[in-house]
Amino acid sequence: MNSIYSFQPNRRFNLKEFLSKSKLSLAFIYTFDGIYCGILIYFLYNKNLIESILINLYEYFSKNYSIHENQFGYWLSAIVTLVIPFILSVIKSVISIIIFKKMNKIYIPKGKTLWNVYATMTFTSFLCFFIYLYYFFSRFLDFYNDLFLDVIIFLFLITLFLFYWWQIYNLIGYGAKDIKEVIASWLTVTMSILLLTVFNQVENELINALSWFLPILIPNLIGEINSQFDTNKYKKKPKRTDKMDRHLYRIQIYSFLTLLMLSIIPKLVEIIWGLKIKVELTKIINLSADWTSEFLASTIIVFLCFILSLIIGRGMIWLLKYFYLDPSKRYYKFEKNKRRKNNV
Repeated sequence: MNSIYSFQPNRRFNLKEFLSKSKLSLAFIYTFDGIYCGILIYFLYNKNLIESILINLYEYFSKNYSIHENQFGYWLSAIVTLVIPFILSVIKSVISIIIFKKMNKIYIPKGKTLWNVYATMTFTSFLCFFIYLYYFFSRFLDFYNDLFLDVIIFLFLITLFLFYWWQIYNLIGYGAKDIKEVIASWLTVTMSILLLTVFNQVENELINALSWFLPILIPNLIGEINSQFDTNKYKKKPKRTDKMDRHLYRIQIYSFLTLLMLSIIPKLVEIIWGLKIKVELTKIINLSADWTSEFLASTIIVFLCFILSLIIGRGMIWLLKYFYLDPSKRYYKFEKNKRRKNNV
């Protein structure tokens, strides 16, 4: 049985090969999006139908579930702009990739997965549906009768997915990833988002807590992870190497400096320019949802502080090595490295 790696697309753009291998998937994608956009056009030119449907829905939910008008509008907006596009994106992604796999006889080896491909496809599809909806609502609010133009614009937007599919096509060509590797990357991203969410809500408390616990947590959580190794399954037990020692040292420095920057930078900006950096970034981003704007502002601040900590940290390590690792200064006794063979 062939494996995923038997599919190797030409790294140089080959339109004929690309279209030949993707024709059935693209046919499904364009049909799927075409039906969705056709429904939007139908509703756009039948506004009375939308109004009657909304009135009937509101009367039903208000009578049976005692939902107020504001609540109804909120839930309806969430369903139309988030839930339905997400469900459609998942359906579109799964079916189109399955079609592509069957057409090109791609088989996934055991222990491998294309989850990242499905996730990327779902995300790009969701963006496309969001663009369709954006155009629909902009036309709905400022309506004038021009069916031909609407059809042309929707067809143009649908055609643009060809560029997104090219990325999916290449991702499949790179091969399936190890399931454990994918799960680890997804968990890392999820934990990072959760940590940023907490930071957005309780900045000072989180910084103070991490400042206290990181010096203890890092050496134990990472440095002693070998204690969790299954010695019954494997004969050899992993031991810490010089590479791990350097890794722990750098993580501690970069973590400390990042927390320090998060504490100092906003205060300095407020003292020097009289501005609260998070508030100003939130105003610049200025999304419809305040929470989203604040979350993005916090993410930008953390990212900038982390980059700054990397720069300062590298300089600090160089200075410390210069002052303390010079053999002539005799701060350290230099011996032959017995663990050199264990280093990577």
